[in-house]
Amino acid sequence: MADLLRSTIHGLRPPMLEYGLYSALEALVDELAGRTGKLRVSLDVPASDIRHDRKIEQHLFRIVQQACENALRHANASQLTISGSVGRGSVELAVDDDGDGFSLEGGHDLVKLLTERHFGLAGMSERAALVRATLDLRTAPKQGTSIVIGWAPKQD
Repeated sequence: MADLLRSTIHGLRPPMLEYGLYSALEALVDELAGRTGKLRVSLDVPASDIRHDRKIEQHLFRIVQQACENALRHANASQLTISGSVGRGSVELAVDDDGDGFSLEGGHDLVKLLTERHFGLAGMSERAALVRATLDLRTAPKQGTSIVIGWAPKQD
């Protein structure tokens, strides 16, 4: 029972997020690299100890995590890269793979994603909307996939 509770809590908020978004991204790359043999996973984000609201960090992390999981499950990629920056004025992150890519006819609005059963992408889109982040999806058959997340604190 205690193991199930720990697993559930870990799933709700990854422990490394307590040290910031950058630390959580480092841990994610290590975890992904340990799970797969053929996929090279790299982090190209300058080290940063800048912190943002816990909910913002958690949603941004979960978007990146889902993009990585999608690449692992569906892309048949050999390289996965998380790049960008975690700054005081903004967070810009990209998840790029060199995999199969896919056709996303009609764009990537939420209703279309759900209709076409792209539940992971729909979840990323919903999370981005919750924190007022931008989410840009670029993909095409045999062209890989790039998911770019942009967030900046709202200006009052």
